[in-house]
Amino acid sequence: MPFRSLKEKDGLFKSILAAHAILLLHVVLLSGIGFLVFFFSGIVNYMGWIFLAGTGALLALGVRLYRRMKREKKTLYEMLRPSLMSGKSVEVSVMGGLLSFKVGRAESRKAIEARPRNKTPLLEDPGSKQVEALEELVRLLESGLITREEYDRAKKTLFP
Repeated sequence: MPFRSLKEKDGLFKSILAAHAILLLHVVLLSGIGFLVFFFSGIVNYMGWIFLAGTGALLALGVRLYRRMKREKKTLYEMLRPSLMSGKSVEVSVMGGLLSFKVGRAESRKAIEARPRNKTPLLEDPGSKQVEALEELVRLLESGLITREEYDRAKKTLFP
């Protein structure tokens, strides 16, 4: 029996809390509507002036662009084309190169490097270092930079 009364009290508390939350949200909604009515009534009173000022600003910009076009003897397309970046590519890098992308022509872009430019020292096991050194020796031998005898001597020092 006491267990049931605890549930009933808990349910009653949640209901009262929900009713208060609903009332609070109504107050916030009504105050927001009041603010919007107050704000937009001011805009409505001056709508004609706002329209005239916007139209005047657009006309002034149009006249300025037309005069500049005549002075520089260019077409509208040439005036609106971004000549500063034409034929060039741009790389946007965020968070120190973690996220980067390039915008521009494909022939002017270089491939994004897979490995970072500044190598940070990492912990390596000696076996992987030996394999890397052996790969370097094989590359030197195949390119003809070292002889077979030098290769064998270096290999013996690498793997005693």
